[in-house]
Amino acid sequence: MHPNADYFSPATQWTPGFYPVTGHDGQRTGTNLVQNASYVRLKTLELGYTLPKQLLTRVGIKSLRFYLSGYNLLTFTPLKNVDPERPGSAGGASTNSIDIYNYPVNKTYTLGASIKF
Repeated sequence: MHPNADYFSPATQWTPGFYPVTGHDGQRTGTNLVQNASYVRLKTLELGYTLPKQLLTRVGIKSLRFYLSGYNLLTFTPLKNVDPERPGSAGGASTNSIDIYNYPVNKTYTLGASIKF
């Protein structure tokens, strides 16, 4: 391979023992910016407790249940400030355009009761 050959060009002649760098014409991107995007997420959790009927029949209630639920509670990922399920418009956090998905993940908590008379 000639020392001044363009490694990214598909027209560059391959020589045994030498391998051209992979990439795209014009961008010259490689794997140096590739990140590990694996993640573990606790998406939904609900905890509840139903009071025993013996306590409720005295006041005229058939059942009473208290609950606490949460959505998007935990995410373990090596990525910073990116939701791994919703990458940016170019597939990641670093783009030249406005990236509408680079916000922290919203968490939702719900506290409630279910009463049957």
